[in-house]
Amino acid sequence: MSNKQLIFPFFSSVLISCAPISKLHELQTIVKEQKKEINSLELSNNIRWTELNDLLRVTKSEKEVLCLDTNLLNSKISELEEAFNFEHKKYIELEFLYKKLLAGNEQDYDNYSKTIKLAQDDILDKQDKIRMLSLLIDEKRKLLNSITLRLKGREERVVELENVVRQKDSTLSHLKYEIMQSFKNIHTQGIGVDIKEGKIYLRLDDTLLFESGKYKIQESGIKVLNKICTMLEENLSINIVVEGHTDNVPYHGHGEIKDNWDLSVIRASAVTKMLLKNGKINGSRITSAGRGEFDPIVNINAVNKEKNRRIEIILIPKWNEVLDILNKY
Repeated sequence: MSNKQLIFPFFSSVLISCAPISKLHELQTIVKEQKKEINSLELSNNIRWTELNDLLRVTKSEKEVLCLDTNLLNSKISELEEAFNFEHKKYIELEFLYKKLLAGNEQDYDNYSKTIKLAQDDILDKQDKIRMLSLLIDEKRKLLNSITLRLKGREERVVELENVVRQKDSTLSHLKYEIMQSFKNIHTQGIGVDIKEGKIYLRLDDTLLFESGKYKIQESGIKVLNKICTMLEENLSINIVVEGHTDNVPYHGHGEIKDNWDLSVIRASAVTKMLLKNGKINGSRITSAGRGEFDPIVNINAVNKEKNRRIEIILIPKWNEVLDILNKY
């Protein structure tokens, strides 16, 4: 199977409410630490996946070498058996001459006796070599069988991993289709859906959800979020990350919201609370985060900077089955 990047679940939910700015910064720090942990798990999964493919490739190579060794040993045994048969035939001929000459010249008798003894010694030596080669072939055959069994087990695990990944990809494609269908009969300007790196990115422009510089969700945004709630309730194998994003225009606020970081965090928190309030979604499935102006989707200029002001609802399949398979090693 091709290398695929394995994505792991986010383990905790961060719900950020309208609180003092020190609390917001504390929650932002927690979010950053969680994302670092998630990135570490994704990297570990990719390394385990690469090690699995490397180990499978090495094992196949070992099997091919053992097969070649076995064929060479079988060929050597055949040569020794032919030599043994030749020497045995010569021994019978000499034995016949030996019996014939028992009544003959004593000197000839001694010469033939020596010749027969040499032939017998040569036959015994070749028999010993054949026995040693037979033992070596048995050991090679046992090793080959053991490697074949291990290779079969690893191939089965690779197939199992491929099936799980294929199932996750199918789930994402079906969920994307459901999302597109659910928005079919409503105004969809400001909504985008993409699949990247094994995740669904549902993008909602800020004008669909909020007034400029505000974090209270508008009526149009509530209708869209209600649609999303229905789909997320029915897909329990999906974890959810709600991310707030702004452009790079400095925000000079007063009170609790003082900059773009604060605004992105509170907007993400507002959407998260709306999903939990209007849907039957377990809070442990949701992570809320603010990214400020630091994760733009387009190059920032006066024309397109508004595209960076958005809420992204990222839908991530749970990879427990993949972890279970990898842990078998």
